[in-house]
Amino acid sequence: MTEFGSAGERYKELCGTATGALAAMRAQDQRLAAELRESVAEARDDVLRAADRERVTRLIVRLRWEAAVEALWDQRWLTMTPLPRPAAVALAYDLDDCERDIDRAFDRLDEALRRRGLLDLPMLTRRRS
Repeated sequence: MTEFGSAGERYKELCGTATGALAAMRAQDQRLAAELRESVAEARDDVLRAADRERVTRLIVRLRWEAAVEALWDQRWLTMTPLPRPAAVALAYDLDDCERDIDRAFDRLDEALRRRGLLDLPMLTRRRS
C-alpha cells in the first residue's frame, strides 16, 4: 500500500492537481477561442469580398446587356427581352471566367454587326447621342 500521508494532505494534493488541470484546460480553450475568432474573421472577410465581387459581376452583365440591346434596338425583327434572371441554384462558377465569356460574346456581337455593314446601327463601342 502506498503512503499518502494524512487525508487532508491527499485532498490538498488532489485539489492542486485538479486546479492545475483546470488552468491548463482554460489556457487551451483560450488559444482555441482565439484561433476560432481569427477563422471567423477571415471567413467574414471572404464573404464580404465575394459579395463585392458578385455585385461587380452583376453590374458588368447588366451594362453589357444594355449595350447589346441598344445596339440591336433598330432591328424590328428581333424580339428584345429583359435580362434573364440568374439560375435559382447556381453552380460554383469562376467569376473571372464568366466575365471573359461575357466579353467574348459581346465582342462577337460587335464584330457581327460590323461585318454585316449595318450602317444604321450604332457600334457597340460608340455611345448614342
